[in-house]
Amino acid sequence: MDPGARTSHEAGGLPDGPPGIPGAVLSAVVGGLWGLAGYLILWGHVPLVVSRSFVQSRLGTALLLPVRAVLWGIRMFEEHVAGRPVHLADSNWWIGAVAGAIGAAIGAGGFLLSRAAFRGLARSRAPGPGAPEPHGRPGPPGRGPG
Repeated sequence: MDPGARTSHEAGGLPDGPPGIPGAVLSAVVGGLWGLAGYLILWGHVPLVVSRSFVQSRLGTALLLPVRAVLWGIRMFEEHVAGRPVHLADSNWWIGAVAGAIGAAIGAGGFLLSRAAFRGLARSRAPGPGAPEPHGRPGPPGRGPG
C-alpha cells in the first residue's frame, strides 16, 4: 500500500486514496458529461448519427440513459398532465442541462452505492475483536474466549 495513502479504520482498513478530488465528485462530473454527450448526439450537435432502432435498443438505452430519462419524463408530462404534445422545437437546450444533471446523479449515486457495498463487504470479512489474526497469532489479551 502507498505510504501516503490514508486508511479508514471504520471501513475495514480500505484505502481512502490520496487527497484530491473525491470519487463521488469525479463520478458526478463524468456522469454529467455522459448526459450532455447523449443530448449532443441525439440533437445533431455532433457529426455522429444514430438510428431510431439503435436509440430504442438495450445498448442504445444504456448509452443514452440520461437523455432517455428526460424524454420519458416529457412523454409522461404530455400524456398525464398536458394531455397534448408539447412543442419543444425552438427551445430544447434545457433537455441537455437536465440530462447532464440526471447523468451526474446516476454517476455519483452509483459510486456511493458501490463504495458502501464494498466497505460493507470488507467489514463483514474483517475479524472481530479477539479473533485470531492471520498466521495463527492470538488477538489482543483479555478479549478472546476463555
